[in-house]
Amino acid sequence: MPLGVRWLRLLAFAVLLPHEVSADQFKCYSLFDTATLKVRADTRGWIELEGKPRQEVETFTDTNKDWVWVFGPKQVFSIRPNGTGNLIEISSDTQISKGPSYYCRRLKS
Repeated sequence: MPLGVRWLRLLAFAVLLPHEVSADQFKCYSLFDTATLKVRADTRGWIELEGKPRQEVETFTDTNKDWVWVFGPKQVFSIRPNGTGNLIEISSDTQISKGPSYYCRRLKS
């Protein structure tokens, strides 16, 4: 088999194979209760808040290198690089309220 055909087949095989997407998962606990899991979130686009079912959401990293999960009409969960997270509600362009702070551990999935 000519070398060019072999490379084309190898390239086609590599492109068509499903690739496992590496993502980070975060487990977050209250700063005052480090034994009870409060939030689980994954960079592939889901979040699970205490007392609420798992939701598919938009996720991204902002300019401060914070991981951000956007859900609900104007709700955001954000985790800073130092591992602290906050639930944030945006009432209007000028009204932003932060919920409780969380300690978050990052796990590779």
